[in-house]
Amino acid sequence: MERLFIFCQFDRVMPYEKVCASYKYLEDNEMLSFESLKKLPIDELTDLMRRAKLRFPKMTAEYLYHNVRAVDGEILLDMSRDDIVAECWGFGYKLASMFCNRCKGTQYAIIDTHIDRYLKDCGCTAKTYPEKEKFFVEIARTMGKTPDQLDWEIWDANRIGNREKK
Repeated sequence: MERLFIFCQFDRVMPYEKVCASYKYLEDNEMLSFESLKKLPIDELTDLMRRAKLRFPKMTAEYLYHNVRAVDGEILLDMSRDDIVAECWGFGYKLASMFCNRCKGTQYAIIDTHIDRYLKDCGCTAKTYPEKEKFFVEIARTMGKTPDQLDWEIWDANRIGNREKK
């Protein structure tokens, strides 16, 4: 669960393949636990994020530095999506939804750029995350799918790695 939280923390404005490469760098250096990250002072954590080739290494380091100290890994399981958004730096509804869906089995919509485009193509004019989420969940239900299933299909069909293969 801590590993998933760290992965979600990386998934900000970066292509999936690069997120995976950065995550693998931390894995190879045995830095994918709150315990290991807590041992690093902020300057070393920032340097680690640079070596992992994260797009915003200083900001990611600051977020991780705060989060691994403020939220115990076990407490995360008891936190609601709104709690995560309120208490974990760098986590908005998108990342909190991703974390909760993968870790807790919830079915929140993950409104990312690919879903935003899809919603616009479907005529959605909603402006806020909760409004977009409600619209997307309804589309998924009418198709007989969970929001997670529809999200995965849309993401997989449109991700950079697949676009290059077409």
